Formats: sequence, structure tokens, C-alpha cells
Amino acid sequence: MLGFLVFVPLWGSALLAPLQEPKSLSLASLDTLLTNPQPGDQGWRVSIWEHLIALEQVDSPLILCGWETLAASGSDPDRANLFLYQRRHSLPRLPLQVGEGPELTLERCLAAWGDGDLDLTRELLKQALVRFPSDLRLHENLLWLDLSPPDSVQLDGSARHLALAVLAARRARREAEKVVMTRILSLFAAVLLAAPVFGQVPEMRSSDAKKIGKSVGAWVNADHENDAKDRLEARDDVQKAIDGLSKKYPGPEIYRYLEAWGNALAERGGKYPKAKAGKLATDDTPFGVSLAYWVPADYKPKDGGTPLVLWFRDGPLDDDILAAIPAEVQASHAVVAVEVPNAEGEELLSGVRRSFFIGLAWLSRTLRIDRNRVYVVADSAHAGIAAQLCALAPHMIAGCVVAGDPGEPPEGNVSLFSMNHVDSVDAAWAWLADAPVRNPYPTEFEVELTERQFGRIFWIQATNFDPTLEGKPAKLAVKADRASNRIEIDAENVYQIDLYLNDQIVDLSKPITIVRNGQELEITTIAGFMTLFQNYQVMLLDTGAIFPAKYSGIDIPAKE
Repeated sequence: MLGFLVFVPLWGSALLAPLQEPKSLSLASLDTLLTNPQPGDQGWRVSIWEHLIALEQVDSPLILCGWETLAASGSDPDRANLFLYQRRHSLPRLPLQVGEGPELTLERCLAAWGDGDLDLTRELLKQALVRFPSDLRLHENLLWLDLSPPDSVQLDGSARHLALAVLAARRARREAEKVVMTRILSLFAAVLLAAPVFGQVPEMRSSDAKKIGKSVGAWVNADHENDAKDRLEARDDVQKAIDGLSKKYPGPEIYRYLEAWGNALAERGGKYPKAKAGKLATDDTPFGVSLAYWVPADYKPKDGGTPLVLWFRDGPLDDDILAAIPAEVQASHAVVAVEVPNAEGEELLSGVRRSFFIGLAWLSRTLRIDRNRVYVVADSAHAGIAAQLCALAPHMIAGCVVAGDPGEPPEGNVSLFSMNHVDSVDAAWAWLADAPVRNPYPTEFEVELTERQFGRIFWIQATNFDPTLEGKPAKLAVKADRASNRIEIDAENVYQIDLYLNDQIVDLSKPITIVRNGQELEITTIAGFMTLFQNYQVMLLDTGAIFPAKYSGIDIPAKE
């Protein structure tokens, strides 16, 4: 089962209940359940909930509709679940109401924490404790926020309780040490000022990378199996590994080694699913879609990821169709078909989008895919829809090659990946031999946002925008300069954004200036492995785009 649930590194979150999933979960069955509502039937409500958990990352308005249907009960857990879904997917959140219960109140506190507003988090937790003084989750989260020691240490308490006591003690000791060290450090000020910037930081030592890789691999495997217990244990092990390396890589420095973290996610601790190398494999996915895909004969996940081709065509792969793929492509690339339905307009785009993202996500789970070498191939009949989808999600691919008219996708979007028009499908296959790799962290780009469901472009997420205002698409022009730690955003018909950041784009250890349509805003971010993990999940297991920091809810003022 694809483990796309997002878990916050705190106590709470209404969706963390254990789940025994039924064997058959699909959008079609969810649609049937929602079409025949039985709000008073507990079995119906449980079935809806199970479908929503399993299908949460599927691109369909049915998912939001399902959470809203459950929340119509007015119960505190149901409303908390809806709020959590809205927060995860950067949707408008439930407005604050008087008398909200403890679950929704806790989710609002965690949302402020996730948004990076620690002062607001602290205030909300204090207010919540006035209303719910016996809720230990609120109390423990407040202690974690300030790294304050608990009133007493229970030796038989949870791992988190004991960890809090240890971390609080460490903090107190460090504060005392600072007084002694201040004079010593001043003697070396000139040396510190001359320290190398991130671009000069060497690769993480292989022995240190292995320490992180083992626990990260355990988390990935637990996430793929949707094993909440193992996932939480692995998360604790990741924190232990980071704590053990804190002297070598103090503060946020450990998150500067993007390649090491990406490799840790991709290597899965050396535990890869069994693959039928050199054969055509067929899997029934949990989304009601059967996928046939080719695995290269020399595929060895321990040696690195394989490039992937998403082939836009009328139907799935079979042995006869496979024979049309040149031997050199079969030897070097995994291949899966993106089935194009016989439809038009929104129905066509929706069908292609579903096939594209399920194919990419499932193969990223099943194989070790080099996500910086994902390519789209299309014949003349499907050239237009292939180019259109790639222009909507340019950060997902390295290149697209079509043997036909690609139409007129937005020029700025197309410039963000390698777009190629050739005369034949044979020429398209030949193009793969020298195809470029993806740059997952461009620091300057322009895009048009023409579909509401496609607001994420590389490291920027438009959460509130109008793609059709007065017939004009929403636009973003983005430029990041690490030397000045400054990000400039020029926007039209975009009203709010989130930023996913790493130390290649900006220096996370310093304040960042965001210039939005000429108006400046200074922010600070906190790097963390849970943010990194959440982005990995949301980006369909992308091990080539690592973002350990996120800043949410940046308003874009109107142009003067």
C-alpha cells in the first residue's frame, strides 16, 4: 500500500488511528458510497473513512467531498480530520468557531507549528490548556516547543517523554556552557566569518550518511507498508542518528547534504521490493488501476536508480507492444504506459492525469527510479495532451519528446524541462540516448498556472490563485539569490503561496527576505526531517527533490 499519509512529529492528529484496510478501495466505490449517503449508519461512515485514508493523495475532488461529508456530523474528530486534510493539501481551512473540541483545537495548534509561527503556536497551546487542562497532548507539545523539562520524569514513561527530559537537560547544560564559551569564541570570530558557504561544503562522510540512511530506510519501508508503529519507531531512530551527529553537523547543517538525504530515501536501507528484471510485470494497484510495466534486464537497485519512460498511448503494454520499443531503450529504461482515454476536455485531462500520477507513484514505490531522469514519450495522436500535462507539472519530469504537434503550452512552463518535437516515434526513442537530467532546484523561472489542481511548481506552491480571472491565467515569476538570501516573487492573480526550501536555494540558518510584488517580508524557517518526509510523500516518493523546510501562508499583495 502506498504510504502517503503525512505524520506530524508531535502528539495528536486525528488521522493517526490504526487502520485495517479493506482489500478493494477505489474512487468508483467511494463515489457510490457518497451518492447513497447513510450518515446514521456507522458501517457506512467507517467505510467512507477507510476509502479516504487509502485514496487521500489521489487527484479527485471526491476526497475533499468525503471529508466534508463526514464533517457534516459536527463531531469534533470529524471536523479535525477535515481540517487536517485541508492543511495537508494547502486548502482553505475551517473558520474558527466558538466552543471547538479538543481534537480540532489541537489541530489548529499543530497547524500554526507547521506554518513556522512558533509564537502563535505557544499562545494557542496556552489558550487550549485553559479550556482542556487535563489534555496531556497539549501540555507535552508546549513542553516540546520550549524544550522545557517535565515536572517529573517517569522511568516507565513513553520514549517521547524520556526524550523530552533528556533534551531539556541538554539545553540547560548548553545554556550554562554558552557563558563560558562566549569569550573563547570571540577570539575566533575572524575565522568563523571566513567559514565556507554551502556551495563549498564537502559531501557528507559515507560513514555518517550510512547512520542516517539506515533509520531513513526503515521509515521508508514502514511508510510503503503503511505500518504506523514501525514508522513512528523509525522516526525516533532518525532523530537519534541526527542527535549523534550533532557535533559534526550542528543546527540545520545536517540538512544541507541534499544528496545524502535523497540517497537515504532511495536506498531504503537496502530492502527493495522484488522486481522481475527483463520481463513485463503487471500489478493491481490499490487505486483500482492495473499497471503493466517493463523492468530492464540489468536493473540492480543497489547500483542506483533506473530512468523511467512514461509512454502516452491508447492502452497498456503487452508483449506485442513491447517489441516496438528499441532494444537499447529496454536495456536502460523502465517503461510504463500512460493510457489516454477516448475523451475530450476536462474528462481527457482528468483521465490522463490519473494514469500519469498513479504510474509515476507506483513505479517509484515498486522500483528504484532515478527521479531526475523521468521522460515522457508520445506519438502524434497524443502529442498535444502529453505536452499539456508536462507543462502543468514541469517539476515532475526531465524531458518530453513527441512525434506530432505539441500544441501551444505556456512558453515559460515548457522552458522548465526539455521539450522536443521529432518526426517519428523511432526518433523519439532515439532521443532518450542523450536526454538531459532534471534540475530540481531552479532559482529563476516563470510559469503560468492554468489549472486549479496544479499549483505546485518546483519549490513554490500557489495555494490561492485564480487561473481564469478575466480570461488571463495566473502567473508567477520567481527568482532566488542565496548570496543575499532573497527571494523575489512577481505574481498576477495569485494571492497566497507556500515555499518549500533547502540550502541550495537559500541559507536556512539566516533570515530570508521575500519580496512579493515589491513588498518585503522577512521570514525564518526551521529545517527538519519530518518536513522532508512529508514533501517526499506529497511529491509521489520523489527522492531527487529534497526540501527539509517549509514556510506556509505567505500572502501576495496586489500590484500597486
